Amino acid sequence: MRELLKQKFPNTQFVLTTHDGVWLKFMQSEKLVQSTLSFGGWTVDSGPQVWNEGHVWTQIQKHLANDNVFLAAGTLRRYLEFTSTILADNLRARIEYHGNGQYDLGDLWPGVLAAWKARLKEARDSASSWGKNIQDAEALQIESKKRVAATKSEEWMINKAVHYNAWADLQSKEFAAVVSSFQQLLQLMQCPNTDCGEFLCVSPIKGDKEVLRCSCSAVSLNLVPKKN
Repeated sequence: MRELLKQKFPNTQFVLTTHDGVWLKFMQSEKLVQSTLSFGGWTVDSGPQVWNEGHVWTQIQKHLANDNVFLAAGTLRRYLEFTSTILADNLRARIEYHGNGQYDLGDLWPGVLAAWKARLKEARDSASSWGKNIQDAEALQIESKKRVAATKSEEWMINKAVHYNAWADLQSKEFAAVVSSFQQLLQLMQCPNTDCGEFLCVSPIKGDKEVLRCSCSAVSLNLVPKKN
């Protein structure tokens, strides 16, 4: 199919939609798509959440350069809400169900963090049970703990008064540190291969969890412990 499109329609613009992240990454690697936009939920007030990740951090930095912490905080919050919908699904997080389908950052992020920590622990325990090197999994756990602490996300679970709504009260320099900490944490949850860059995903999507990986398999962590 890809060769047919290249040969027969070299100067034609196509608009493709998909819910299959693997297929999307394949299309990107084959240079069949020039750019992508991702949709992650919607609200009555703002409509669908649409993001091009490469532009989000630039948008935030522009707001901070104009000393507009309010807009920067709103952009970061909405992006984290969007990203949390992806990560909650990828990591098979336990999120309290809402019949109206509306979830804010406080609903999603704690569950995402809990699932991320659980998957890393499962990867470490699995490697140990098979007698394999556990250093990679442990290093990821240690670095993750450090980066989560930098975001102060844990405080949301303990003290609801410490919440993202308070971000708008920070100075630009203070909020720049918040932005950097979340960006670094999200990068840890992504494939380091720039041609991939996917958020790590548990496979399969149902049943017993077997592996935490990206499509290119640059990161592939076994989650299945050895049976005694």
